Amino acid sequence: MRLDQHLEGVHQIENQIAILSSMPTTPTATTAKLVDPAMAYPNMGAVGSITKLRSSAMSDLIVFALATDLTRVFSFMFTCSACHGNYADAGLDPVTFHEDYGHRKSPKGADYATKGFATGVQYAMTNFNNTLAAMMNCADGAGNLLDNSVVYATSCTSESQTHSGDDYPVLVAGKAGGKLKTDQHIRQVSAPPGTLGAPTETTCPRCLTRC
Repeated sequence: MRLDQHLEGVHQIENQIAILSSMPTTPTATTAKLVDPAMAYPNMGAVGSITKLRSSAMSDLIVFALATDLTRVFSFMFTCSACHGNYADAGLDPVTFHEDYGHRKSPKGADYATKGFATGVQYAMTNFNNTLAAMMNCADGAGNLLDNSVVYATSCTSESQTHSGDDYPVLVAGKAGGKLKTDQHIRQVSAPPGTLGAPTETTCPRCLTRC
């Protein structure tokens, strides 16, 4: 077992070296522009705040870095896990989203909190869509940046009130240069990672580490 883990680690390092060696030594020509977020989004809010403008600023930086081959990998957390920040930018009360809406503890009642939670989810997913749209609108080769990428998105839980992991939500965007079939909704059954029917939240990251 330990030998298998060691060989797996060696294989991952070899793949990473091969990918790095194939990358250009100078940035790729692109129409993507590097924008100073403070100038483009002066009202994006303080560090740590949750706003559409801060998300847009991050999206701009991601697109520029990918388009110019400054990186092939990025991580973007719209909020931290179990976020206690507020979604006032979405029109909700300036209170902890986690407790008042996620756990339905708003003093205004459970129905109010449930509707607000749905608003918060739609707000987060709209910002995620804006990031994908920014990638799609950036030309890359014969297609666009999103077509040539794989974006793996998920949440810290599947259900906010119990922190359940059942029916764990995963969204995979992009076509990986034509290697992925898109426009699918797949409801997986329980199975060990790496096998047919295995949960996407474990299988997909394992595949990405082998790329």
